[in-house]
Amino acid sequence: MSRFVAIPEIPQSGLKDWESSILSALKEDVELLIGSRGEGDFESLSVTRGDIRAVPISKVALLGISARGDGFNISGQDVAGLADYRLLITNFYQIAQDVQGLRNTVNFLLQNMRG
Repeated sequence: MSRFVAIPEIPQSGLKDWESSILSALKEDVELLIGSRGEGDFESLSVTRGDIRAVPISKVALLGISARGDGFNISGQDVAGLADYRLLITNFYQIAQDVQGLRNTVNFLLQNMRG
């Protein structure tokens, strides 16, 4: 959690009305952003770098596509070779796992930002 210093009270004398209004609004906005205003739902609370705890993705499972599109032509019909077909399936599952991992990371970040 981030730490912030307390904001001093705004003087009630010696300020023009417009100065007092501006300073009061700024003080309230900052207090909402830092979570010191007592807002129950924390909808206004800001997100700082220290609040995001997602682990960086260091290695992507799919380093390259291994299927090459190898096949045969039998009686005018193109047919995929069994070995290449199996590589294609493996590549598909690796991509699906990578997409799920990225989706989980994005959802985690969104959840952290929402509080």
